[in-house]
Amino acid sequence: MSARYRVASVVSLGHTNTNFVIATQDLPITVEADGLLGLDFFRGLILNLDFNRGRVTLRSPNPRWQFWR
Repeated sequence: MSARYRVASVVSLGHTNTNFVIATQDLPITVEADGLLGLDFFRGLILNLDFNRGRVTLRSPNPRWQFWR
């Protein structure tokens, strides 16, 4: 069963989204997860997954890069 809720804030990897809509989904009891983040959480940010070093980073883009869009 799935439902949607508006929450005051969601914090992950040092980034906070406020007034954010989340969707809930029941997971099997064997799944060990606190939650899953969708692409809407990362929109406008730079997500780096470095599997070689075991690092995940999330940061805002450099304002000087805006002219490349």
